[in-house]
Amino acid sequence: MEKLFYLIFSVSGQNIFFDSVIIFFGTYFAMIAGGIFILLAFWYYMADERKYSRAIILGLISAFFARYGIVSLIRIYYQSPRPFTFLDINNLIFDSNYSFPSGHAMFFFTLGTVMYAVNKKMAWFAYISGFVIGIARIAGGVHWPTDILGGMILGIVFGIIVNWANSNFMASSR
Repeated sequence: MEKLFYLIFSVSGQNIFFDSVIIFFGTYFAMIAGGIFILLAFWYYMADERKYSRAIILGLISAFFARYGIVSLIRIYYQSPRPFTFLDINNLIFDSNYSFPSGHAMFFFTLGTVMYAVNKKMAWFAYISGFVIGIARIAGGVHWPTDILGGMILGIVFGIIVNWANSNFMASSR
């Protein structure tokens, strides 16, 4: 995986445009994509499309729990140093805690998996956002490829659990 890290990381430091793109997607795009989902939830709610607004809200709550609950718990017991603390590299993005699993990947893949049951286009937007952010964070020097892959897998698994629990809850409440 170290070779894959260096392959992706090699695009950084080449020119200011690519570095700016890496920094944008690795640092700021998550807030923009998350904001889009919040706006969509509000818009669907106002348009009386409760099915979609509930799914987005469930997805966002699940994704926040995955990111700030599950990821934080894993990092207490599995302390994986970030590439820039281990390798002699000039990273473009900085982060102070441990790297496995990627919180960004887990957030967006949980959100995407929860959304997939209701709206596949929104789900794919979440998946693609998580993937692009993950690649940018590898290129920025703050994640190993395994961090991103771990976050993706854990996010999908947690999203499946949320969908299963939600469908069982909805069936029992009818």
